[in-house]
Amino acid sequence: MRNLRLSTQIAMSLLLAAIFIGFIAGEWERRVATSQLQDNLARQADLTVSLMNGLMLEAIIVEDIPLINTALEQAVTRIPTLLAITVFDETGQKITKFPLANIPFNDDMTKFDQAVTFEGEKFGSMEIFWSTREGKIAVAKKVQQMHRIMTLTIFCLAALILFLVSRMAMRPLSIVHQRMQATIAREVEIDLKLPRYAAQEFKELDGSVGMLELVLSERDDREKALSHAMDRANAASEAKSEFLATMSHEIRTPMNGVIGMAELLQETKLSRIQRDYVETISSSGASLMNIINDILDFSKIEAGRLELFDEAFVLETLTNEVIRTVLPTAAKKNIETILRIDPDLPARFIGDKNRIRQILLNVIGNAVKFTAKGHVTVQISGQSNGELTNLTIVVKDTGVGIPEHKLDVIFDAFQQVDGAKNRAHDGTGLGLAITHRLIQKMNGDVQVTSDVGVGTEFQITLPLTISDQVVERTMPINHVENKKILIVDDLEINCQILSERLRTIGFESTSYTSAREAVEKLQSENNFDLAILDYRMPEMTGYELACKISEIPDHAKLPIIILSSADDCSTLSDARKRQIQDVLLKPVEIDVLRKSILGLLSAPQKKQAIKKSVEQRNQVKMPHTAIVSSPIFLYH
Repeated sequence: MRNLRLSTQIAMSLLLAAIFIGFIAGEWERRVATSQLQDNLARQADLTVSLMNGLMLEAIIVEDIPLINTALEQAVTRIPTLLAITVFDETGQKITKFPLANIPFNDDMTKFDQAVTFEGEKFGSMEIFWSTREGKIAVAKKVQQMHRIMTLTIFCLAALILFLVSRMAMRPLSIVHQRMQATIAREVEIDLKLPRYAAQEFKELDGSVGMLELVLSERDDREKALSHAMDRANAASEAKSEFLATMSHEIRTPMNGVIGMAELLQETKLSRIQRDYVETISSSGASLMNIINDILDFSKIEAGRLELFDEAFVLETLTNEVIRTVLPTAAKKNIETILRIDPDLPARFIGDKNRIRQILLNVIGNAVKFTAKGHVTVQISGQSNGELTNLTIVVKDTGVGIPEHKLDVIFDAFQQVDGAKNRAHDGTGLGLAITHRLIQKMNGDVQVTSDVGVGTEFQITLPLTISDQVVERTMPINHVENKKILIVDDLEINCQILSERLRTIGFESTSYTSAREAVEKLQSENNFDLAILDYRMPEMTGYELACKISEIPDHAKLPIIILSSADDCSTLSDARKRQIQDVLLKPVEIDVLRKSILGLLSAPQKKQAIKKSVEQRNQVKMPHTAIVSSPIFLYH
């Protein structure tokens, strides 16, 4: 009875109850009437035997069969329900019966055995067969009549109960339900009241609906007020964003003039104090421009006017540009900046490279800013799926770390790890907020983990489309194959990254984290074709190590490349004097490294080829003239 109205369910339940009760009452009546019928037949049989006992006692004793037959015939003839009588003597032997023919026993017959006695002494017995057909018909009629009476009575009671339920329960419940629907749908208030005879429970339920209506009405009023307040707040936010954007543009114009004039002033002849003043103006102006740019970007993001412009870019070049931007700051703090890019990544991607550069600059710049000693590592990897790559950028530093209770708020606007009272680092607190919203705009994600006093790790995930533009790379030519390169860097991770890049290019390498161990190795072996040295090492600088290598007879002319984290090494002319053939700025791009190595390893062979060509010409024109070729140096 699912999905039926309650009144229908009650009516059907009462109908089933009426049928069931009527059936039970009829069966009960059938059993009672049948029992009464059996009792009546038994009494009639007993009465018949008693009468015949008085009339035929002597005949039975003397076995006067004609007289007995006459009495039996009269009894069967006068009593219609009496079918047959058989008389037996005291020994059980049949004396006679009427009618003489055998009557087959069936369901409409019943049999009674009665003894023939006189003054307590048995003289014989009678077997009487009675017909129950008429009694059963009477019983059936009586049962049917009982069914009709019971069914009619129950139907009348059911109708009365249904009317009372509908009047006393269903109608009040329907009114409460309609009020509930109108309240939830927030329809116009309708005039529905419970009847006076409604039960107390329905009145309490109706009161609860009224209370709900009042609560919802108050909620609607609050929502309307909140909506109006939100509209006013959005309007105020848009006005603020417009104001900030306008003011940022207005301030930018004179600031460009101030910075430009300060740069021009630096090119003039100034005293030491004047130059300090001009440099302070330039650095302060640049800091103010950075703040203005952050405010302008943040106002664009809040106003929803930030647009992304997709274009193809080389990921390695973009990352190197960002790291070289922070290298001067890292060099002043003697911090090593390390970059590792998975060699299996595609070279070119499609995306807003300016915003990606801004994201990297904010995160890497923060890592350098909050790191006093140690290093900052940038690792880039990813998983490609068709034309899309989920790029993962991990920036890890050895800085002061972020307290756990600050991790949830560092991406909020104007929030910094150090408070305003004890702030040790400058900034507006907008960098990470802008970064977070830019990453969300690009459908990416950023996660941060930190350990106070150990360092912080930012993990950025960006989905980028792979560009179909091919990046041309010049592979090593045959005459520089099977060359072995020596790597010396005090950081193991730098050695690993450089070995990985050389292996990608096609060169074997051996790395050392100790300059003294490298010198000892070179003194005992002569199987290196080129050396790549880090400039800043604790035992000795790259220049000092280059001088020691040049003093080893077997490696006096070994080509040497110096890698520097900043412009903290000597000039190229000084490098040339120390037998250093090239100086590259870290992090070095793989193409720049390849070109430098190929140039240095190819130079002696090119020199020999030029010398041989000149000698051949001189044998024809000036056979007695000697040619001396100067060495070839390659600088980047």
